Amino acid sequence: MSKAKLVRFLDYDQGSLLVLTEDFNIESGWTERLRPDFSWWRLEDKGTVGYSVDGLEDGPPDLEFMKSCHFPVIAPQFRLFDANVADLAVAAYSYFVEQGHESHVASYYDRSIDLSGKTRSVDDLIRELERWTVLYHLYGHLDGLFWMGVTAISLGMNEEAVFWLERFLDCRGDHAWAHCHLGSAHLNLGNRQETRLHWEIAVCLDGRDGCGAGSTGAAELLANLENPGMS
Repeated sequence: MSKAKLVRFLDYDQGSLLVLTEDFNIESGWTERLRPDFSWWRLEDKGTVGYSVDGLEDGPPDLEFMKSCHFPVIAPQFRLFDANVADLAVAAYSYFVEQGHESHVASYYDRSIDLSGKTRSVDDLIRELERWTVLYHLYGHLDGLFWMGVTAISLGMNEEAVFWLERFLDCRGDHAWAHCHLGSAHLNLGNRQETRLHWEIAVCLDGRDGCGAGSTGAAELLANLENPGMS
């Protein structure tokens, strides 16, 4: 019986192919670079969960080396089953480099971002939630889980928002905006202690999340929580 794992996330960007069979946790995960053009991706509790092939824009993958890298996967994107590293690298090079196709993940994500937030009716929000659900569950993009939580708050689905944002933070615990939104979902549920905890974390992380100091506004939210009569 094959031990091939289903590809969870497959993306190509600027000459680099990334293949993952699990959500990647940046706190308990690491990459092991074997050569400038190849790295294993590993998780503390799951071992090897994928790999990256770099430099594909410069020419075909080194198949002699790739054939020595054993990590069989099922990749529906290319109709490949029990495909090893060399098989998938060849398919990706042909599709993305030689044929010039865009990444399915990136194009779907960009379309979803463009469509989000333009109107805020309930029907629009439901369609937004559907798009983010597809991004996460079909394409494996972890940001989809974050936006599922954010959209759920707007729909009043605060319990679902807590569940999805907590799952996202299991992998991206340093994401200030996720902590800020999770605090808001807890506040809507009347969980002031959890709200305070996540807003305090967001304040600590603000400025380290690539968005600029104080970008989430968590400090002001926290101040209003502690002193509701003050603005």
